Amino acid sequence: MSEPHPLHLRYFSDPLRQRTLAAGDQLLEQGEHNDRLYLLRSGRVEGTIMAGSERQRVPIMTVEAGNYLGVHSYFSRGASYCRLVALEPSELAWLDRNTQPVEPERFGSLADQFMPVIMAELAQRQRKVNHAYLERTRTQLRLMEAEKLSLLGQLAAGLAHELNNAIGVVTRNGSGLIDFLGDMLRQYYPREFRLFRQGLEAGQLSSSAEVRRDARRLEEQFRLAPEQAKLLARILNGEPPTRARVRDLLGVANYWQLGRDCHDMRLAVNHAAAIVRSVKQLGGADGERRHGVKVRDTLEQALALLQSSLRQVQVEPVLEGDPRLCANEAELVQVWANILKNALDALQATTDPKIWLHCRIHDEWIEVTLANNGPVIPPELQPRIFKPNVTTKRGGLSFGLGLGLAIAERVVTSYGGEISLVSEPGLTAFKVRLPREHGQDESDMCG
Repeated sequence: MSEPHPLHLRYFSDPLRQRTLAAGDQLLEQGEHNDRLYLLRSGRVEGTIMAGSERQRVPIMTVEAGNYLGVHSYFSRGASYCRLVALEPSELAWLDRNTQPVEPERFGSLADQFMPVIMAELAQRQRKVNHAYLERTRTQLRLMEAEKLSLLGQLAAGLAHELNNAIGVVTRNGSGLIDFLGDMLRQYYPREFRLFRQGLEAGQLSSSAEVRRDARRLEEQFRLAPEQAKLLARILNGEPPTRARVRDLLGVANYWQLGRDCHDMRLAVNHAAAIVRSVKQLGGADGERRHGVKVRDTLEQALALLQSSLRQVQVEPVLEGDPRLCANEAELVQVWANILKNALDALQATTDPKIWLHCRIHDEWIEVTLANNGPVIPPELQPRIFKPNVTTKRGGLSFGLGLGLAIAERVVTSYGGEISLVSEPGLTAFKVRLPREHGQDESDMCG
């Protein structure tokens, strides 16, 4: 047990200057004149002030046993700046204006002896002021960030509306133009039409590395110009070339390229539409939800949306059963697409990149896991990975503004679901849990 403080022995051991408070008893009122310096021998006392336009009591401190009360008002000969009330049974001792200094020739005046107490009180107040200033600054920064995000959401909604109109025109007119071109070729140029349709339906199946390798072989074997060799390598897609086949393709190869360009244009329009849906979601423009939406369909749509980017990645889907949700199909597609796009960005420098996609059904939940073998997400970023403007991409910009995962989390939580992250060497996995639907009529709309 520690020795009593010398000041306590000198000034707070007189039994005639001691007081007991029950829980709830008031020691001093805010603004009350005070002529005593109290030592709290046991118990706890809370200090509160009246604050705000509504004049509510706000706690500002809790004094524990062994500390002083009334330091400011006693030494300044002023009023108590707060109300002091016992939180539990408490014992106090005090000195007052009539108390004479003990051994002043040795220890100095009463003020000299209690100077450390006064300085400790001032230091404590300064710490409180600094803490309050820091908290106020943090609050202001949070409010500013919230205001910026709110403005961003409003701008996003307007931008999405304008872009959606433009994309709609490109989609309708582009589809009409492709159909018209296909009909004309089918009617007048059936041979060329077959190559056009091949490029339109499949696009370029070979990777860029495979095209370069096959093009070099075609150049050497058939003495073709580099651009001709590359185009034929794309069309042949690994098919062993013969002189007759090469001669046959040279005159009509541009029709395959035309079909491939139309195929890529469709992909680009779909991709732009997906971005607009993301921006709409950021702006709070939620779509209508209905019963009976098939999770498998939304996952397959997300994979189809990113098929050109997934060409270099081994995708292993494991989908159990046929789970359904009360949902908006486009919202779910966007959740999966955003997570997959994040994985694709992470896998760019990974050898033998892989994505695992698992869907499991539990009693009350549908659990979808999208995992990849990319690099570990830095530990300091993991707790903030679903916050807007947080990105693991170098330079901070790539596909977007660090909004994809924030949008995904917003959609998932709007369904009463959960999204979580596990990232360790060789495996980064996003797990999404959504409430399962039981026996609903698919035609019924839901909230």
